[in-house]
Amino acid sequence: MRLFLGDRLLNMSLEELDSLYLDEGSEGIIYRVGDDVLKLYKDSPLVTRLSVSEIDRLRKIKTQRFIMPKDVILTDDDNVVGYSSTFVEKSPFSEIFSLKGKDFKREIKTLMEDIKEISSNGIEIDDLHLSNIVLSHGRIFFIDPGSFIVGNMDERESYQINKFRFSNFIVNDLMAVSIPKKYRRKLDRLFSSCEDIEKFLESMGEEETVENFSNRIVK
Repeated sequence: MRLFLGDRLLNMSLEELDSLYLDEGSEGIIYRVGDDVLKLYKDSPLVTRLSVSEIDRLRKIKTQRFIMPKDVILTDDDNVVGYSSTFVEKSPFSEIFSLKGKDFKREIKTLMEDIKEISSNGIEIDDLHLSNIVLSHGRIFFIDPGSFIVGNMDERESYQINKFRFSNFIVNDLMAVSIPKKYRRKLDRLFSSCEDIEKFLESMGEEETVENFSNRIVK
């Protein structure tokens, strides 16, 4: 079986591709090929595959921190088996909690700009989880858009949904990791009282780390 990146032949055997194995998740297996990663879907009826048109819509969206597909991966018979995207070098995950307030708030602001751009294209962000968030050279990236819902939602409605899901993920999934479990409900209540991630972070000191801030506000 031959694989194509868009209209270009992926000039390597499956055995050669296997030697470039990088990681895998519930949906697919990840390989690194030069400066790109290839995500090949697992052969399971439970895996939802993006179509050629959906991948094409996603790759045209200009984002700064959300890594979008570059090319669709096809077989000889034009069956979609995955997509390629830009490789992002990972720093240790724990370093996110050592980010200073000024840097963390800058990253959240940039990510929110991406959320607006994604929403303006009628895309619904779905299935955010910690394995998809990456720190690279002090910058926060989301690396797997495979579970995004590529529809035709109203821009305003899409933005409200995406903003809520993203903000809730940042506070109750990411930031909650750095505090004891017994305080996590309080963190959720504090966030729910303002419902805006940037407003929620206003009291975070410029030199205060994410971990220190999270622990300070719940105690």
